[in-house]
Amino acid sequence: MKNYSQRNLLLFVFAVSVFSCGKDYDSGSVLPSDTPGPYTLQSAMASVAVKPKVVTLNAADGGSFNGESGTRYIFPPNSFVSSTGEVIDGDVQVTVSEYLTKVDMLFSGVLPLSNGTPLISGGEVNVEAMRSGQEIKMDAGKEFTINMPQKGTPVAGMELFTGNMDSSTNSVSWTPASSTSGSLGYMGDTISVSSANLHFINADGFYNNPIAVKININLEITGVSMNDSFLVYCLVDSVNSVYPLARPVAGTITNGNALSRPMHLAALGVINGNLYGGIIAITPTNEATYAIPLSKTTPSSFKSQLGVL
Repeated sequence: MKNYSQRNLLLFVFAVSVFSCGKDYDSGSVLPSDTPGPYTLQSAMASVAVKPKVVTLNAADGGSFNGESGTRYIFPPNSFVSSTGEVIDGDVQVTVSEYLTKVDMLFSGVLPLSNGTPLISGGEVNVEAMRSGQEIKMDAGKEFTINMPQKGTPVAGMELFTGNMDSSTNSVSWTPASSTSGSLGYMGDTISVSSANLHFINADGFYNNPIAVKININLEITGVSMNDSFLVYCLVDSVNSVYPLARPVAGTITNGNALSRPMHLAALGVINGNLYGGIIAITPTNEATYAIPLSKTTPSSFKSQLGVL
């Protein structure tokens, strides 16, 4: 794991507009899968974004349950308190949203980034608890556990991160958690996180000795006038990492920041209510120019194409 001075060598600065298409963190704003067009970029992405799961637990007894993606959540007895510190002993509603894959991170707008620097993720989750419509929190000295199964051998050197959502950009930035916030460990093919706090939690690692290059992107589409309602993402091969390039202007990105690693570039956007997408495989080299052909698609179809990467 490299130190913070090394981490700062790879600081990606992205415009606020890159993140403006992320989903609202309100389950009521999530549309059914593949809602018919005409689309906006926000509605297209929200239609295939992560859907939260709500579970009722008895706070006095605690309990455990599985999320939508096989992640296990374990809460000890008497672990919830009200905003004023009162121990809660009745039913509580626990809501979990899981962003465990590159495509779920991309379409939900919850990207593995720390101050603009790409991370390798072992899994991102958002955990909230409510009683009678009021938000509650963990009692001091109590922790809950999240067991995240990994695909294949877990990446070594992961750390516990916590996330803060910037409401102005509708994006989450991750920072290493303090030692008092929880801990992270490995159990075979599972990463186990213990957390003293609810909300955004992530098992993450920084890249070792990352090399950034400048690349240029041209979006290509036949017979349709290009506009600026497009996004381009880098989905890094072999690891759970995805990050955005600068927003295209008239279908072009000049001097976008990219890691010099094998990856797939994915572009998507809306023209006249129709969703267009394109994917190419590259290993970025400095000052190279790449073309991404675009074709008409649907949110679920494009997500399925990205899901195999």
